[in-house]
Amino acid sequence: MNRQKIMTIAIAAGAIFLVFYWTHLAFNSKINSAKSELKAVEANIEKAGKLIAEIKTTGGNKTQQVKSGLLSFLQTNAEREGLGSKITSIKPKTVPCAQEAAAIRLDGLTYNEMVSFLRNIERFGNLVSSNIKISKRFDDEQYLNLVMDIIKQ
Repeated sequence: MNRQKIMTIAIAAGAIFLVFYWTHLAFNSKINSAKSELKAVEANIEKAGKLIAEIKTTGGNKTQQVKSGLLSFLQTNAEREGLGSKITSIKPKTVPCAQEAAAIRLDGLTYNEMVSFLRNIERFGNLVSSNIKISKRFDDEQYLNLVMDIIKQ
């Protein structure tokens, strides 16, 4: 064989080797990134499993129970959070299979006040919130109106 054929074969073999090598590197990097994504998902699943187990054992931290009357509880709870002046109405309701029920309306709440009030209600195991209606105020859209039914079981 002459020298030119040997060089052509060597260049072709080198090109084929480079194509396969680059393909291998590309697939290897994809596999490694998929493995790291899988590890992240597995870590999130493990965290979720731990949270579920914690919620099952603690009951979602809803160990407190409202023992007083629902209307007085709502009034004192709102006053404790500085929302007493924002209560427009608290009305008792009749709900089947409920110990007590009430509809409460709070006007002119900030977003943080509303979230704080809802969290405070939801931490009690024997209270259930339903029919929640949140609306922006027409006179100032930075404030919200909250109307909700609360059932004591």
